[in-house]
Amino acid sequence: KRNMMTTDPISINILVNGRIHTLDPRCPLVSAIATVGERILAVGDEALALREASGSIGQVHQVYDLEGRCVLPGLTDSHIHFMWYALGLHDLDLTGCRSLDEMVTRLADRVRETPPGQWIRGRRWDQEMWPDRRFPTAADLDAVAPLHPVVLIAKSGHAAVANSQALRQAGITAQTLDPPGGRIGRDTTGAPDGMLFEDSAMDQVLNTLPPPDRLQLAAWMRAAFPHAWREGLTSVHDVDAAPAFEVYQRLHARGELGLRVVKYLAAERLDAACRVGLRAGLGDLWLRVAGIKVFSDGALGPRTAAMLAPYEKEPHNCGVLTIEEAALRDLAIRATDCGLPLAVHVIGDRANRMVLDVLSDVGGLAPSYRNGRCTNEVQSEICYQ
Repeated sequence: KRNMMTTDPISINILVNGRIHTLDPRCPLVSAIATVGERILAVGDEALALREASGSIGQVHQVYDLEGRCVLPGLTDSHIHFMWYALGLHDLDLTGCRSLDEMVTRLADRVRETPPGQWIRGRRWDQEMWPDRRFPTAADLDAVAPLHPVVLIAKSGHAAVANSQALRQAGITAQTLDPPGGRIGRDTTGAPDGMLFEDSAMDQVLNTLPPPDRLQLAAWMRAAFPHAWREGLTSVHDVDAAPAFEVYQRLHARGELGLRVVKYLAAERLDAACRVGLRAGLGDLWLRVAGIKVFSDGALGPRTAAMLAPYEKEPHNCGVLTIEEAALRDLAIRATDCGLPLAVHVIGDRANRMVLDVLSDVGGLAPSYRNGRCTNEVQSEICYQ
């Protein structure tokens, strides 16, 4: 139990008749819990909870009978793109499509309810679930959406397919070179086939879409919080790029931040963060800085994870390094000097070898980095009796 010392009137909630898991080996399972505001006042049996509540300043607000339900501490998602998720709630949902035909059918349904010329964005298709496992093409989308620019993002987030209208608006032609750290899919003639691999290629189309303003983003993120709560999430380690951090700050200032957020900043923001002196741990229990997120390669689904050997049936494809070793080493040293630990996305064995070599070297150059991993858990101060 933990006594809450305050002179202000407080409202207390007591939950009884539950199966409450504390995750404390001294009393792992209890039947009652008393809370005040955001804090746990006491856990134990019903008598203990009532006794602690009656001994505190204020009145018991309400007693809830859990009727034997299970209660767990709030869960933390240690790697989430929450703004990306919130945006996706308003996109065409392609989750669970078992074939390319099913994906195209869902797109056709959205086309019928969308005025010609307006963008259609979708998410979460996965060609690995399809019988032939081939990537979709612009031609597949053009068959049902010739008058709409369309971009559909893969489940991995590391690839997308765009139709001909979207490619034209983005200015992608046969003469367009592959961007650094990315790749444009091409047919046998060298013309773009609609597939875009990794952010540097995908962004050429995605940056053509009209961006939502900050107020719209804040509204969409507020609407997404209940989805997280229903899964038991109360805190997240967020790795979205700008403008997520700004939107979180707006929500926090208004008392509307529905999750505790440990925020990683995008690698391209490192210099700006260092200039203003941001360091890991800055903030409070609701929103604080964690470090820098950097990508080293792609993912296995779109076959862009950087591998030592080529992918099966793709003898010239060993994946993509989205940052070169020298650049990663420089980034790691600068981030360490600024007190901003790295969170590195790394999938393929070639990329893993590079990242481990770099971090090992940086650890030797900067001894403080050895203790620089940033777990950022919110530590509990609750003691049990």
